[in-house]
Amino acid sequence: FFFKKIINSLSQIGYAENWEARHGALSGLKYLLAARCDQWEGIPEEAFAVVVAMALRGLEDQMEDVRSVAAECLIPCVDRFCVYGSRGADAASQAASVVELLWDALLSLDALNTGTRSAARLLQSLFSNNDATGTAQANLKIENVPRLWYQFASGVSSTRRAALECYRSIVESKYAGSMDR
Repeated sequence: FFFKKIINSLSQIGYAENWEARHGALSGLKYLLAARCDQWEGIPEEAFAVVVAMALRGLEDQMEDVRSVAAECLIPCVDRFCVYGSRGADAASQAASVVELLWDALLSLDALNTGTRSAARLLQSLFSNNDATGTAQANLKIENVPRLWYQFASGVSSTRRAALECYRSIVESKYAGSMDR
């Protein structure tokens, strides 16, 4: 299967010591996933497990650019990720790990960096996904919310917008039963 071969090749590059290689592998994966998001049902489970493993490893990377593109990788496949998880792992525990990594990333990322926007966009996707909302809410600690407030002062409009949409998703998921949309 051609798709699986590409993912495995990118995975090998993604474990390089050089951060540029890791970034490049995740960028390739991001574009591949964005282009093929309409065919997620046909992707084998083992290939999806590689995607999730690469993204999780990228979210833990020390380089902001690598973390940014890792977050962008999961956005097109957040629906499948939240429902199925990967390779026998519990989808809820994996979503919880991602939520924690993203909240931690917001502490260390510069508001002018695209990584901040990417982290906020993935958080927003998780909070607005019905299958992940319970897990995301369970990992929502009130002391984490101010991490988004700092992004409202960013000089980058896309970062401010991502933070606002994330905040809105948190509020809507928290009060979904009591709010009119």
